[in-house]
Amino acid sequence: MTDHDPRAPWAPHPAPLDPYGPSHAYLPPAYTPSPTGVPQPGPAPDGRRLAITGVVLGGLALLGVLLLGVYALTSTFVGSDDGDGSGGSTPIRGTIAPSAGAGLDGPALAAEIARQVRDEGGDPENVTCPATAQVAQDVTTVCHGDVDGDEYAFVVFFEDAKGDYTLLPI
Repeated sequence: MTDHDPRAPWAPHPAPLDPYGPSHAYLPPAYTPSPTGVPQPGPAPDGRRLAITGVVLGGLALLGVLLLGVYALTSTFVGSDDGDGSGGSTPIRGTIAPSAGAGLDGPALAAEIARQVRDEGGDPENVTCPATAQVAQDVTTVCHGDVDGDEYAFVVFFEDAKGDYTLLPI
């Protein structure tokens, strides 16, 4: 059947005539035979897609680095005072007068530490300190207690014989 019958819509349409013959039929570029008979690769992929993908991934990486930096700065500076009044690892300075024998009993030092922690906004409980035989430069005492339900060690560095100290809650 070479002519199309309009009354028969299911009839196939005639194939267009190729003026150059069947040897010049269209083949996709990936299957175009070369003179040696080996298939040649198709066209190169579009470089724009690769560039867009690179820009998007680079932007996501930059956003991740920025968020990580903000988290690190926030946890470093805000985390130095964890809101429990102990000051985190921020040193606290004060003075406590030693007794007449140049020593300091444990309950007096514990009361001083509890006062300092309350001044910083914390709620100290069960603070205990050993008796310090001598208050002088380079003498260190470690006390223990709870602040807002968390256990702490309070390191007291005495700076001189007058009772000036630096308190480091850890």
